[in-house]
Amino acid sequence: MPEELLQALRRARGVDAWRIVERLVERRELYLIGHRVDMRRAATVRRLELTLYRDFQREGQSLRGSATLRVPTGCLKGELERLVERGAEAAGWAGNPFYPLVAPGSGEPEPPASSYAAHFVELEQALEPLASGLFAAERETAGARLNSAELFVENVRTRILNSEGLDVGFPSFRGSGELVVEARGPAGEVELFQELSFAEARAELLGDETRRLLELCRDRARATPTPPLGSFPLLLAGEAVPQLFEYYTFHAAAESVYARLARFSAGQSVQGERLRGDALTLSLEPYLAHSASSAPWDADGFPLRPVALVEAGLLQRYWGPLRYCHYLGVPPTGTLPNLRVLPGSRSLAKLRSRCLEAVSFSDFHLDAVTGDFGGELRLGYLVEEDGSRKPVSGGSVSGRIGELASMWLSAETQARPGYLGPLGLLLEPTAVTGG
Repeated sequence: MPEELLQALRRARGVDAWRIVERLVERRELYLIGHRVDMRRAATVRRLELTLYRDFQREGQSLRGSATLRVPTGCLKGELERLVERGAEAAGWAGNPFYPLVAPGSGEPEPPASSYAAHFVELEQALEPLASGLFAAERETAGARLNSAELFVENVRTRILNSEGLDVGFPSFRGSGELVVEARGPAGEVELFQELSFAEARAELLGDETRRLLELCRDRARATPTPPLGSFPLLLAGEAVPQLFEYYTFHAAAESVYARLARFSAGQSVQGERLRGDALTLSLEPYLAHSASSAPWDADGFPLRPVALVEAGLLQRYWGPLRYCHYLGVPPTGTLPNLRVLPGSRSLAKLRSRCLEAVSFSDFHLDAVTGDFGGELRLGYLVEEDGSRKPVSGGSVSGRIGELASMWLSAETQARPGYLGPLGLLLEPTAVTGG
């Protein structure tokens, strides 16, 4: 298909530049109900994404419009030509200040593309051990059980080409799925749901995630309603923690600066002058061993290298794809897929001093522009001064990052999709409503 598409692009009129992202995906799927295999599926698919660019002048300014299309599998010659014509017409309606495409020789990624093949697996042999990891975790965890699961494993070969002559590619492995567990409590049955993402087909890692979810579900089944605590310290733990850091990456992004939304300037503090707690050190990374989103090049084909974004609370630089960095006149970093945050100075045991420890939400959200955050509490623990923890559920928590008086990062870390950093954050003040 890429060769036929390239031929159609050579014949096309009104196309000044183009980019193709091709992914060849070999996939295996396993569906479980309890311990019973409900269904297996296998597929090999080719996915093509085409971006077309048109250049023109308006009031003396050089503009570039673009349109991105999905190219259906099995397109015939005439269909490809009509698709390109429609895309070229659409690109003519979007006029942005001109920006270049990534050119060959822009540098080498770090780590090199060859390292991403390390997690490639024999797909037919990968799913059974992963399912066994789920079952082993269930046997070792009393009071909760596996309801159902979906496991997907993929070997992916990605290729990125553009009209400048760029042609790069890399292999990668991606694991994903869904996990539902259940437990019975005084009020009846409860369920917890978890989306899965993993970059290594290792049963013990999936077992650890399953065990954690089973333990949370068991506590959720015996939880009592959250009392109305008003302004109260919040120990945010687990999967909501990475979302909170999106506030800092958003306001350090070249796109946010260009849109005049960014609150941070290079060399200045991202935490203000009065915030008590740990100074943030954040970096953006192309590669984390556990992250299925790791990539040596971004979707534009720009080579990715680690970027020190914030050090000791001070913004070091802006980050972003070639387009927005070109607009600002700063060196591009590309769109990096992973965030690393250095852990803090205090253990979770020390942070648990009369607070609400929130570990699971029905819906947690962050407004990256304003810093407002909040969510409906699915499971938390009311921690007393003596260190005792009582499971609670219901109600909600809310706060605003710019109005926090203190933020302490846990010394313990967690590895989640696209994130490696503190397991917990102690935030004050926040508002806690009752359930």
